[in-house]
Amino acid sequence: MEISPLYHNTRPEGALLPQEDVAFGILEELGIDYDRVSSDPADTMEKCAAVSQVLGVPI
Repeated sequence: MEISPLYHNTRPEGALLPQEDVAFGILEELGIDYDRVSSDPADTMEKCAAVSQVLGVPI
């Protein structure tokens, strides 16, 4: 599973799912800072554990 080692504080480039677009729009509208990383879909418990380890927070 590919997980970006870099944190980003801007919305991802390219097409987003509608709910992602709304979520990033609300964060921007409210002026809320955020960090994100890019990864492949975490569609198993093992992949969620890998993302959790990189982020340092439980998922």
